[in-house]
Amino acid sequence: GLIRFKGSMTAEACKEMVTQRTAQFCQNIISDVICCTSDAASVMVKFGKLMECEHQLCYAHGVHLAVCDVLYRKKPSSAPLHELEDKVSNDDNSDSDDSEEMDNDGLTLNRSDEVDVEVQMGSVSSIIHKVRDVVKVFRKSPVKNDLLQKIVKENVGKEFCLVLDVKTRWNSLIAMLERFLELRVSLKKTMDCMNLEFPFSEEDIQIVKEICTALKPLELVVKTLSEKKCNLVTAEAALSFAIKELQSQDSHLGKQVEASLEKRLKERRSLLTSAAICLSNGSNLESSVEFNVVKNTLTNLAQKLNIKNDLLTNDHNETEDSEDVTVTSEEMSGSITDRLRIALK
Repeated sequence: GLIRFKGSMTAEACKEMVTQRTAQFCQNIISDVICCTSDAASVMVKFGKLMECEHQLCYAHGVHLAVCDVLYRKKPSSAPLHELEDKVSNDDNSDSDDSEEMDNDGLTLNRSDEVDVEVQMGSVSSIIHKVRDVVKVFRKSPVKNDLLQKIVKENVGKEFCLVLDVKTRWNSLIAMLERFLELRVSLKKTMDCMNLEFPFSEEDIQIVKEICTALKPLELVVKTLSEKKCNLVTAEAALSFAIKELQSQDSHLGKQVEASLEKRLKERRSLLTSAAICLSNGSNLESSVEFNVVKNTLTNLAQKLNIKNDLLTNDHNETEDSEDVTVTSEEMSGSITDRLRIALK
């Protein structure tokens, strides 16, 4: 179960508390606990080194940090849409239940030091802030939202509410932007009725689409990583799929996210990953040195699990033919969800 800890937590204290708690379920933590997993906070990295078992850093946390590296950091100095906010404050009756939510400015974007990147990422930051401000206009005012829902129902047949992103979930950004794209025609018509300018050009709409396209593979991968049946082999297949999807995109944002994801995954790939992939498909490792290291890792794990490890004595150049998966061109041209399903086969 969970352990409540008050005050600062050191790696040594964390190890001591985990050891005491696991003693309630097993006789010897050294022999009975094979592996532990955590995020990549420095205290948890040190905790993993102190533990006698294997330690695997969380892939889902790596995806989160990859997105934050590119998009989220400190607030930019650009001002919000004052004109919209002023008009709303003059005649709106705000719901008190939404006050805390409206104070949340969501995650904000980082600007790079490089001039060309700064210009592009500054545009992305500005557009996301405009979307967020427009969403707040309608979420603050029941009157304006009722007008929007009436027009939405006329256009699409049923009501859809705008979504506001939150600070603790990067994937809430894609939910906000996708709903904005879905309702942008109704939004423009509603704002025209309110004598408000719709502050988005066709170029802005295209950038919003590029953001959604860049984040969509990561959203699907995180869902795969969160499944109970997911293991290191499945995780690597899903992450490789995301990298290929990002590499195939023609946007600067997609390239930035792909590079950041590669960096974060490199920090998290371990001998356990190489061993799992080797045992799963029998593929050759990159070098004999790597094979010997992985072999030692598997030998230690086998001894801990009290199982026979005759497989490890085989020549590492002898591999079994992996089963071929035939994929048609029609399947490869399907939706991104279908392509991920194929990649996990």
